[in-house]
This record gives sequence, structure tokens and C-alpha cells, in this order.
Amino acid sequence: MERRQSYLWMECMEMIGSKLDGKDFKCFHFGCKTEGTTIPRLQSDFDMLTSHNKVNVMRVLGDWLTVLINVLMLRDDITTPQQYLLQVFRTDTPEPVTNLFVRKDSGGILVSAERWKQRLEHIMQDQGEATKNGPSVSDIAKWDLVQAFHVQKPLPEIQH
Repeated sequence: MERRQSYLWMECMEMIGSKLDGKDFKCFHFGCKTEGTTIPRLQSDFDMLTSHNKVNVMRVLGDWLTVLINVLMLRDDITTPQQYLLQVFRTDTPEPVTNLFVRKDSGGILVSAERWKQRLEHIMQDQGEATKNGPSVSDIAKWDLVQAFHVQKPLPEIQH
């Protein structure tokens, strides 16, 4: 419990620091270190998820908001349950963005997870070598950093 309290304290400090730096995100530590399911000799890594508050995740286009980065949740026949494709919209008008993304056969322009990770890797190259591990891209050794978007409205499939 003491370890969990320490990580909760670190989450608060990181969020305060982000606001002081002009950024706006929430962070969450998770994994074996915060759960107390590791021992010191295992040399486990640190796991952290960041959720940026300047991203509006829309279930329908009518949820579009000015100034924020807007992404529309989409599904198709091959999308696995509880996963969505994301289509990015402009901040000044509800029109799709066309750069750094991938175009579907249907004409939709979607976020490419691989291109997103490549972009993060490029941003981090000034700070040293970036490490990719699953959905994580990190420039800090032994840290798995994952970026996420918070969905403001409840999803019907998880309300059961």
C-alpha cells in the first residue's frame, strides 16, 4: 500500500508539473511496481499511461469542439470488440485532417498507430534513442510510456 501511495503521489506531481509547463495531461502509473507484485532483483520496468486533455474523442461528428484536437471513433467489420479506428478533424472546422495518417479504401483518413509511434520516435530523437515496446515509445530506459485519449461519454458496449 505504501508503494501504491508513492505512485499516486508521483502521478499528482507529474500532472502539476505538466500544467506548469503549459501542457495538460493526466498520467497513471500501472503494472507490477505499483501493484506490489515484483521484487527488487527482477529489475522490472516502469509503466505509465498519459492521457492528453486537449483531445476531444467524439462518438458522433456532432460532438466536435472548436480549439481542441478532435478525433472521431469509427468501427468497421474487422475492428475487434472495444477497439476503434480514429479519424482526426481540424481544430477550426469539422473537416478531416489529411497529414500523418492513413487513408482507407472507403476514403476515410485514420490515425495510423505505426506512424504515430514513428512521429513520437522522431520527436524524442533529440533526447536520445527511443525504445518501442508494443504500444509504448519511450526515451527513458526501463520506462514504458503509452499515450491514450480519454473518451468523455460512456460507451454502450461497456455499460452492461
